[in-house]
Amino acid sequence: MVYKIQNSLKNKKVLVTLGPTWIPIDDTRVLSNVSSGALGQMIAEELDKQDAKVTVFQGPTQCQIKSARIRVFHFKFFDELKALLNRALKNNFDIIIHAAAVSDYKLKKNFKTKISSSLKTLKLELIPNEKLIDLIRRKNPKAYLVGFKLISQINQSIARKRSAELFKRAKCDLIIANSLANKQYKGCILNLNEIISWHNTRQGIAKALIAFLNKQ
Repeated sequence: MVYKIQNSLKNKKVLVTLGPTWIPIDDTRVLSNVSSGALGQMIAEELDKQDAKVTVFQGPTQCQIKSARIRVFHFKFFDELKALLNRALKNNFDIIIHAAAVSDYKLKKNFKTKISSSLKTLKLELIPNEKLIDLIRRKNPKAYLVGFKLISQINQSIARKRSAELFKRAKCDLIIANSLANKQYKGCILNLNEIISWHNTRQGIAKALIAFLNKQ
């Protein structure tokens, strides 16, 4: 499918978060996830092609943003991303795309020094983390907000059902629901009322999202 792109994104201030976040276990070990940050990078670079003013908050990923015009700030830990958001959201963004795979849990009590590797068993108690997308909406209530929902198995019914709570709680304008089941990417773009489009590649999602944002 070929998307006819208008250039209404020119000079729009856009923030894109991407990549995984780390949660400390001790001063050596972390909890993380397998996010590559690839989709967020594709979206940021497509926005740059539209002459948007793009800022990226990037977690610990292997690949790096190629465009020198994109302002990139790096983080590793959940608390570092939260601090970046608290500082940046004092300024108003036109669009915020929160693609970072933020850790849902943290240790109730993390260890200050390296845990001995000779232990026979080790129990870690986890508690829920703060939802950073809620912070984003509170700080920038007028921004056009795109949230992400990773789902193990996805179809139209599941995508809408699993996204409903995020629409309600974070007041997202759009959600990208996606899945990596069996290492095969599937994703859809949806608003509160309907699924807008389905795609089997990250590139398809990125280009369709830019086309849709250009119409807003």
